[in-house]
Amino acid sequence: MTPRPRLVAATGSAAAVLALAAACGVPTDDEARIARPEDVPFELLEAERRPEVGDPAAGATIAEVYLVADQEAALVPVARRVTGPSLAAVLAELERDPTEAESAAGLRSALADSDVIAGAEVAGDTATVDLSDDFAAIGGSEQLTAIAQIVFTATARSGIDRVAFTIEGASVEVPRGDGSLTSGAVTRDDYAGGLPGR
Repeated sequence: MTPRPRLVAATGSAAAVLALAAACGVPTDDEARIARPEDVPFELLEAERRPEVGDPAAGATIAEVYLVADQEAALVPVARRVTGPSLAAVLAELERDPTEAESAAGLRSALADSDVIAGAEVAGDTATVDLSDDFAAIGGSEQLTAIAQIVFTATARSGIDRVAFTIEGASVEVPRGDGSLTSGAVTRDDYAGGLPGR
């Protein structure tokens, strides 16, 4: 039996993203680093321009969200500029279409163009994500992928270690990486086996 690919949690390990960066003229390194604005191609700065971080009127902040790299059957973190600091605002990014650069790198979201995430609250180290009835319409392995994206994105935020799921406030079973279902809170470790191969 062929072992399933592992989740990718480091930006430097996503070959597709590195290939895109190299093609755009941005140097690639073995370790993450902060690029100077003058090192980033001008057209990329303009194409993805949104309200500046720290702008009180815009309330924008940088958040890490996890998208799907189908070729690697892996999750890849990307930085998104979001309006408002709430977990719900960050998770809403998973329901948006990938940017042109993300699409060119072969990234997508199992939740794109959906209205599945109804809300999110945090208590202690646990986030509770309320799903809409539309979650049932996500079929097969895509449900596992969608849940893994939510778990990794939520736990990327400081202080959140576990994620519980509800539908209209009632506890609901969600798939874990091994294919089993649970109504309890899940962690990244529950998806250490990887995403379903495609």
